[in-house]
Amino acid sequence: MNPALHDPLKLCNGCDTEAATEAGGYCKPCLEADNAQAVPRYPNIVVELIGQDGNAFSIIGCVQKALKRAGIPAEEVTAFREEATSGDYNNVLTTAMKWVTVE
Repeated sequence: MNPALHDPLKLCNGCDTEAATEAGGYCKPCLEADNAQAVPRYPNIVVELIGQDGNAFSIIGCVQKALKRAGIPAEEVTAFREEATSGDYNNVLTTAMKWVTVE
């Protein structure tokens, strides 16, 4: 097996096992399980929403800006926006908390 063709093993943020990790640092089983839901995909990106405009589009914009500033690929930022806009206001808040640390 050619190691250059496979992702290097890293420590999973969800189960602390050494595995090939996906976006956000979780192994595939953790991404599919509930334990990945408790920790945001990008826990080191902090978005402060307290004291900010509570408008749904403002919240989406704050998270997108933080993702871009952290160097997250454009495809991931687009995926966040599409998920956030796929439902109601509660979905916007839930999606934001699934992607980043919200304060």
